[in-house]
Formats: sequence, C-alpha cells, structure tokens
Amino acid sequence: MTDKELRDAAVAKFASELAHLRLTTRGLKNFTAPPSSEWGKALKDRSDGLALLAQIGGVAPPPPPPPPPPPSGDWFPASWLSGPSDEAIFRQAMPPRKGCLVGIWDSGHPGISRITQREGEVGRTFDFGAASYYGAELPGSDGKVTLIKQGGRLPLLDAGQYGATNVSQILNGSKDTHIRNWVKAASAIGGPVLVRHFHEYAGPWMPSHWFTGGVNQAGSARCTSDQWKAMNRRPVDIAKAEGITNLIWIWCPTTYDDRASVWASYPGDDYVDIVGDDGYTYADVQWNGDVQKWTQHWENFNYPRRMTASQEPTFRMLHDAFPHKPFGAMEAGCTPHSTDASRKPQWIRNIVADSPTYLDRMVIHVYSDYDDGAAKWTLDNPPAALDAYRDMVNAPYFKTRA
Repeated sequence: MTDKELRDAAVAKFASELAHLRLTTRGLKNFTAPPSSEWGKALKDRSDGLALLAQIGGVAPPPPPPPPPPPSGDWFPASWLSGPSDEAIFRQAMPPRKGCLVGIWDSGHPGISRITQREGEVGRTFDFGAASYYGAELPGSDGKVTLIKQGGRLPLLDAGQYGATNVSQILNGSKDTHIRNWVKAASAIGGPVLVRHFHEYAGPWMPSHWFTGGVNQAGSARCTSDQWKAMNRRPVDIAKAEGITNLIWIWCPTTYDDRASVWASYPGDDYVDIVGDDGYTYADVQWNGDVQKWTQHWENFNYPRRMTASQEPTFRMLHDAFPHKPFGAMEAGCTPHSTDASRKPQWIRNIVADSPTYLDRMVIHVYSDYDDGAAKWTLDNPPAALDAYRDMVNAPYFKTRA
C-alpha cells in the first residue's frame, strides 16, 4: 500500500476521532486513544499508535527503546565474583537458584558414617560433606574426601591453623611449606573445594596460638588487626602463586567481642569468597562463663536487625557488615532446653521461615551434629529435632539442587 493509500484508509476509518480531537502535528506526540474507541481497538499499544500517526501526520516516530542487557545467568550480584576462586568454579559451587546448601559437621566420626546415617534419616543427600585436616594432616590423606565426592557432595575442608602453634609461625613463613602442600593437596581433589581456615580466630576462648607471644588466654596480648589480616592472606597468596583457583575461601573470624578489630582484619575482597560465622543457641546451658538467653537461629548471626541505630556499630554482625559477599553459617547448633523439649525442634523449624528474610545471603548452612561436653548438639536429641531437620533440608529453600 502506498503512503497515500495508507493515509486515506486511516483517515477514513478514524475520521470522527481525528476531527473531534483536532489532532495537529504537535498533538500527535501526546495522543492516547480511549481503549473503547475504534482507534483504541485497532492499535495494539501506544508504540504502534505513534508509528501509525507518524505516517499519517508526517511526524518522525520516536526511536525504539534500547534492548535490555543480556541476562548474566547468575541469580546473585556480580560482587560475589570478586573473590580469589575461578568464576566458573565459584558458580558451580553456589546454589543453582536463590537458597542455601546444607550439610553437617560430624566431628569425631570416622569416614562418612554419620553423614550417610543422617542422609538416610532425612531422605536426601547433603550438598556437601565436611572434613578437618589439622596438624600435619593433608586433605584427602584419610580417604574421607573421596567418599564425600562419590556421593556427589562438595568437599568442605577445615584447615584449622595449618599446624601452627602461634600466629607468628604463620607470619614469619615457617609454615609456608606445609601450607603449600596443604593447598596443593586440597586443589588436587578437583572441582570446587570449600576451605575454611583460622576459624573463630577473634574468639577469646580460642587457644594461645591465636594470640601474640604464645601466651595463654587470660594474660594474652591479642593480635592486631593487621596481623590477623596478614595471617588470613598468607595461605591464599601461596595458593595464588601455585596457580590454584578451585579453592573457595571462607573467612570465619567470629564476632564475639571487639567487632571493630574484626572488621579491620578483613583480608580484602580478592582474598575472600564467602564470609562465614559460627553461632549457637545454648538455651539455659552455660558455656564459657556465659548464660545465654534463648535466641533464634537468625539472631545468632544477624542480631543487629533488632538493635537501635546507636547500638548498631557495636553489635553489627558479619552478615550485614559485608553485604557484598555471600554468607555461610559455618557452625550452627542448639542444645535441648532443660524443661521444654519443644524448644529445639521449633528452633530448627524457624530456620526455614526466618532465613529468607533475616539471612537472605546465606548460601551454606552447617549444623554441628555432635556433642561438646555439656552442649548436646546432636540432631536426634530430642528425636523431634531430627524430624524438624528433615523438614528443613527438604524445604525448597534448602533443597536447591533437587
């Protein structure tokens, strides 16, 4: 159809609207047809109408909007990719959609018998299996990691302090050979390997090797923030020098006291893939001289959401202090209440309801499934707690790899 034929057909069809609205060349730009009119029925949307009106009135149509940027394929922000691990490796380890990976610490149990026992009880395979290699041990030396990977689980390795008895042994390089052997053995496992080291180094309950001079806790001089920072960086630098990029580094200092010193000891974005913290609810059980009030799981990791603005700088927790990084609840547990057996099961059930709101960047949840003296963390104490945990790990938010 020629331009003249198109103009004549349009004018004939919509003559009444055109006459009524007295459309001028300038007015065409702002014309919006009544939806019930013939004009409105004939046009799909405003952009189609502007194009047609432009042909009739001789007005150049507006340029089309720019196309949206191509999707990145990640459900998480780009800032999560600023760590030392390879981007493809990091993506492979992350939940495939918004949610959280789950598994347990099975301290004191050989092989993976506790892991497979719990998997049978909850009716699913965990996303990862944990193994600790302290002292002179190297990752995989006991065969546990092989068993973990055979089930399709990610390995979560704890390096402790790489066999050091005080911080100066890390800083002066005397442990470099062992650290190099450790990271090479961990990398040789293949695929993504989660690594936590120097966990809870800022906690006053930790042994003397976290403090300068090898002095006991009571009279120790704490490391400076710069010393802690250098301690955390050294193994990562050694791994980088070896060309190792499949280790996913978890920084887990704890936030028990003196948070300002902890924040200042942050190694830097290019040394940290995941920010982690450990948090327990002791209910009415005393530990380390503390008498803890009942706290929900999320409060152990992100209590400042209930603090006032004036209190926030003191009580700010790791989850909110580093919002540009993913978060890991690297140790979590609850003791049975001495008089209320329903407390612990409900505590676990509340994790499902609370995490998407209060721990919205949590990508790893590790339940401490063992007893530690007076603290009875085990999932089957009481039995109803195991039922609650079964429901938790099978909830969609915690079953992202299904």
